[in-house]
Amino acid sequence: MKKTIWFMLLFPVILLYGQHNSASVNADEALQRLIDGNKRFVENQLASKTYMDEVKKTSKGQHPYAVVLTCSDSRLPAEIIFDESIGKLFVVRVAGNVIDPITLGSIEYAVEHLGTQYVLVLGHTACGAVNATYEGGHFTPSIQELAKLILPAVDKAKNNGGTKEEQMRSAISENVKLQINNTKKHSHVVEEFLHEHKLKLGGAIYDVSTGKVEFLK
Repeated sequence: MKKTIWFMLLFPVILLYGQHNSASVNADEALQRLIDGNKRFVENQLASKTYMDEVKKTSKGQHPYAVVLTCSDSRLPAEIIFDESIGKLFVVRVAGNVIDPITLGSIEYAVEHLGTQYVLVLGHTACGAVNATYEGGHFTPSIQELAKLILPAVDKAKNNGGTKEEQMRSAISENVKLQINNTKKHSHVVEEFLHEHKLKLGGAIYDVSTGKVEFLK
């Protein structure tokens, strides 16, 4: 009887952690899938999809091969620009693609419990959050908190000099790098998985005028 009770208590945990071993796509394969998917998107050679079949297939659980932390900008739907469908990407969206405890918790869940081995921080051209931080001015308290998370990247871009346009482009790239570093810095889970070579982090910039994703070296 006691064994039965313990099993009932542990069963949800077993289900949750059992998903960890289900991910069979390593980080390099995940990156290549994203590259190939964006290429199909840009060339308008999209793969065929059977959404309802995928709904049924994923109803028992999810096994995304990549995490994508990206901006809330309506021009940046990750599943579309990477020509993916249901259950393939674990997408975290927030203005300015910033790392805070909430977004970091989402990433940790995918890495630790879903076994996802690749995390992409995806910024984009003409980013309103980065532009607003660059321009400064009066913000609501909530937007001010968001701007604080982007400001170090903007300051670095300004210190690098150049025209305003060049600084803006630089700030978008620096913000991606900043959020990658913050992911490593503030997460023991990410740090552990990186140390054990079970995880890779990458960055990229999406061009809203061409649809192309440029992956950062």
